[in-house]
Amino acid sequence: MMESSLTEIVNGGAPGAEEIPPPLRDTEVQSAVRLPGSKGIAVRVRSTLPRDPVCPFCRKPRAPNGTRFVRFRDRPWLGTPITIEWKRQQYRCVGGCGRASNETHNGFDDRHFLTRRFVGWLMHEGTIRPFADLAKECGMHASLVRKLFSERARQEASNWHSDKIAICSVHLANQDRPAIFDIGERRFLDVYASWEKVADGLSMLMFYSSPPEFIVPKVTSIVVDVAAFSYPDLSADYFDKLFPYAELFVSGVSIAREASRLIIGACEPLLASCATLEKRSLSSALALFSRERRGLGEHAKDRLRRWEYLCPALYEVYDLKEQLITSIRDRSINLDIWNRWKAEAAAMPAVDLRPIISLVDTHWREFLDYQLRSELVFFEAWLEDKTSNLDALGAHSFASSRAAFLRRLGAK
Repeated sequence: MMESSLTEIVNGGAPGAEEIPPPLRDTEVQSAVRLPGSKGIAVRVRSTLPRDPVCPFCRKPRAPNGTRFVRFRDRPWLGTPITIEWKRQQYRCVGGCGRASNETHNGFDDRHFLTRRFVGWLMHEGTIRPFADLAKECGMHASLVRKLFSERARQEASNWHSDKIAICSVHLANQDRPAIFDIGERRFLDVYASWEKVADGLSMLMFYSSPPEFIVPKVTSIVVDVAAFSYPDLSADYFDKLFPYAELFVSGVSIAREASRLIIGACEPLLASCATLEKRSLSSALALFSRERRGLGEHAKDRLRRWEYLCPALYEVYDLKEQLITSIRDRSINLDIWNRWKAEAAAMPAVDLRPIISLVDTHWREFLDYQLRSELVFFEAWLEDKTSNLDALGAHSFASSRAAFLRRLGAK
């Protein structure tokens, strides 16, 4: 960079030293220049830390061997991109291995050539603003800003200490998304755009966890959303191989959700017929049928009671749905209750409820074991409370929603 072609800010006194950010701790500003083409400001600094005379490789004496300027991206200041040019001392070992080494400083991230405060700024602002706006403000490409944020979030998530994890579902960016949750520490490790990406995500978490040889053995319980088993890469055998020391459970909330979805699908012809008799829309009938009785207002309850004589078959199926969902939610379900429910469902001539019976029977053992483990069940109540208003994050794309979500519920 040729300083003669730039407008000097600090050493020349104008247009004002207030245009540069406060110096990093243990650094001294030498000069600052405005880069051409509105590319921001470059600030040259040197470290004020005492020199370290010991070679980091052999612990023998080392001697100064010149300096060079190394450029790091700093957080923007007053809407202007900032670059830090660190006058970095170089050394050569003179008492042992003869290798070259560099001066170190905690304020700089050598791997990505960023200052630590830039990373802090990005992780905070990335939860409340679009990445495109951040990229424009700091003078970087939006895809690189998003990549840096995602990698940092993954590194934070990989600090994994719990022996209990869950593969669950959260509603994010207008649809249900799979997520990995640390039950012990009550934080999300990551959230994914689709179930197809969960297997790769788990592998990455295992890879980034440190130390990796101790991660797999210590996971003793894993709770899986029943929706995961619809994908070949997420079979029970897959989880057994990945977590050989863990006991597998199936989430009761997910069983209730999936059973409700299957019952609604089986009842669509009845719902359409009932909507016609009521002279209402099918979507209105679907919305009422989908809701649990405990959350209905008086008007909705009156409408539901009219179904009892207007469309008796539909009302009976709704009642069956409520029996199943309620027994799962209050953890009162047992084999006797389930067998009675199956008998009533099999005797229902108007709808085919065999898919629901198959769903619960297939996962009965893992589901029932889960119902008996209070410490596992209670985390879902916590999840429901914390994730009930995710639309308030204000982000539109999945990437920005995920970033805000992990910053709110992933950091510890």
